[in-house]
Amino acid sequence: MSFEQFDNGFLMMRNIRIPRENMLSRYSEVLPDGTYIKRGSDKMNYFTMIGVRVLILFSEVLDALMKACTISIRYSAVRRQSELRPGDKEPKILEYQTQQQKLLPLLSTCYAIHFAVCGTENLYDRVYGEIKNGDFDSLPELHALSSGMKAYVTEICSNGVEVCRKACGGHGYSLFSGLPTMYNKVTASCTYDGENTVLLLQVARFLVKCFAAAKSGQSLPPTLAYLSSPVSTACQANSHEDFLNPEVYLQAYQHRAYRLIASAASKMQKMVLSGAEQYEAWNSTSVELLKASIAHIHYFIVKSFVEVLGSFKKSPGIQKVLKSLCDLHAQHGIFTHAGDFLLDGHLSAKQLDMVTTSYLGLLAVIRKDAVSLVDAFDYADEQLMSALGSYDGNVYHNLLQRVMENPENNQVRPEAEN
Repeated sequence: MSFEQFDNGFLMMRNIRIPRENMLSRYSEVLPDGTYIKRGSDKMNYFTMIGVRVLILFSEVLDALMKACTISIRYSAVRRQSELRPGDKEPKILEYQTQQQKLLPLLSTCYAIHFAVCGTENLYDRVYGEIKNGDFDSLPELHALSSGMKAYVTEICSNGVEVCRKACGGHGYSLFSGLPTMYNKVTASCTYDGENTVLLLQVARFLVKCFAAAKSGQSLPPTLAYLSSPVSTACQANSHEDFLNPEVYLQAYQHRAYRLIASAASKMQKMVLSGAEQYEAWNSTSVELLKASIAHIHYFIVKSFVEVLGSFKKSPGIQKVLKSLCDLHAQHGIFTHAGDFLLDGHLSAKQLDMVTTSYLGLLAVIRKDAVSLVDAFDYADEQLMSALGSYDGNVYHNLLQRVMENPENNQVRPEAEN
């Protein structure tokens, strides 16, 4: 499935001699007597793999969701269907709140992930500078963040592309929409360069280690510093407007991540103290550890989005729109994962109603700028390769044109002429 243009396999040759100097032996070599020699640092070689992991998030994974959002939102701003107000003409389907609920949170997710990947790249560059000076201390933090981002982003983007396809109805199922091919390609990212469950468990291992370090008063890496200062008070929001304050929802996300990490780590420790082997305790809490890893990465993404808003002070118009996108992304997460925020009382049922009110209101706000926000991705029609998502919005003409250009439709069948 996926990557049809690639043929994964191996090459076997007989009676062929390759000179040893042509065998790409920069980091490893096989001597004439068969002795294997490895050069360089394992950590440095591993660092190179992390760089590839960060690179694919932009070039392969996020790119797919941005294209899918562009196609589906443009199509939804053209397609008219049913009746919203009795007696009026058919509205654009993007006017329906249910369609907004499908697509606009994904649009905000595109922007949120973009800024979070930028933050990951900044950490990568900093660690690279440290490694050049022989300091590998920050490599575990970078490994945990890049692994978690890869797992989280690939799942969100592959699922998101499929939501976009379904949001375009039957036309989205057509290959002419460009969406099936896009989904078929991006879904492979959940497996290559590390299967996502395995990567999230690697993140969890680092989280448990840092949680123990925080308990003993040790210093923590910047992305895990919140484990040393948990949010101990319940949310103080009194109205739905309060949830437009980034500090309010950031604390909620921080509290959620801390609670899930602490809960999983504590359960595992209790099992070990009760006589269970370490591997048994780990396996028995692995589902909760996965959830903790996801919560940690989600917090990092929301935090990255909030932090970048300050850099747009000289462009208040852009800052205002990005602030609404940030609010929407954060509130959609609370709306979708309500149980995580309600479980220990950090949010009350009444406050969740406030979040819902604020969230649904933001859908209407973002709807006004939705087409402009996908146009800002600046994809040419040749890149989208979609009859539904062209810049001119001429969906039905483009669909008919694609059908007419299909070679199968130009064949003359004699039996049909009689």
